[in-house]
Amino acid sequence: MPARAIVIRRRWWAHLVTLLPTIVTGFLAAVIFPAAWGVLPGAGGWWKGPLLALAASAMVLILVTGLNALFTYRVEVDHQGLRIRGNLYTHELRWDEIVSISKRHNHRIPGYHVEIQVDGSNNPPRHWRNFWLKGYFIHPGMEMGGIKFATYLSRKKREYHKRTAERSEGT
Repeated sequence: MPARAIVIRRRWWAHLVTLLPTIVTGFLAAVIFPAAWGVLPGAGGWWKGPLLALAASAMVLILVTGLNALFTYRVEVDHQGLRIRGNLYTHELRWDEIVSISKRHNHRIPGYHVEIQVDGSNNPPRHWRNFWLKGYFIHPGMEMGGIKFATYLSRKKREYHKRTAERSEGT
């Protein structure tokens, strides 16, 4: 069994693609939050203020996701599972809890990203980072393309299940 994890990092241009929208979104959120409070006393402020605050909250969520994906974002794959490490938080997914690994078309930039579905035994199937959509996503722009990366992770998962089946037959 391999003792070291295989580390897959993002390409340099993927950081630039993430950096610009992160800066713009952070600036817009910083401008919209005070505007939401300023609109409250005015005419129609009872609905405009909360709507602006909700929009700014969504921008803060996008900002946190973008900050997590900058510069130190990487995926570590080993014999136990994979870890999606970012600047702010880490997802540790074990091979036995992963239900499916697939490629998904990326609607932001050309290409594909990897989607991982889990059964909920160790990690919740839905995460706040994805606006509570089901699955964990590996950002695009990794050293392996989305299709190749999904195939690689599926192969690693099959190898894990083969090892555990051999181990259970041996006992």
